[in-house]
Amino acid sequence: MALIAQIALGVIIGLAQAAEPTGTLTLLCQGERMSRSSSDTAPAQEQVSIGIIINFTDRTVKGFGGDWSLPIPIHEVNETFVTFEDHQAGLFEASIIGIIEFDTGDMEAVMKLSGKTGKLENFYILQCKPTQRMF
Repeated sequence: MALIAQIALGVIIGLAQAAEPTGTLTLLCQGERMSRSSSDTAPAQEQVSIGIIINFTDRTVKGFGGDWSLPIPIHEVNETFVTFEDHQAGLFEASIIGIIEFDTGDMEAVMKLSGKTGKLENFYILQCKPTQRMF
């Protein structure tokens, strides 16, 4: 009886661990970035193409280049989406928050920087496609 319980527990633990993705997913994301600063009279819009790397093992998102060069911690991940966010304080205040929906490939993110010289906000609305197989 104890052996059956151990086997059943091992199967349950194995299934629970299988639900959490591991490895990396590389996405090519294209769309629009709208930038607004405290010194601008109107926001600037531009078409962008960026590579996003979701590292499920390290639970980070990377790929915003010079806009945000640090790995961004994953806040939540499930079978339909991943959310990420980070906050940095020091000489300036900085934050980034975003979501990537796996079913549609839609990604939205907002990055804000503020310091003595003013404020900058970048809004991303992108469509992402995997550059490699997920599974």
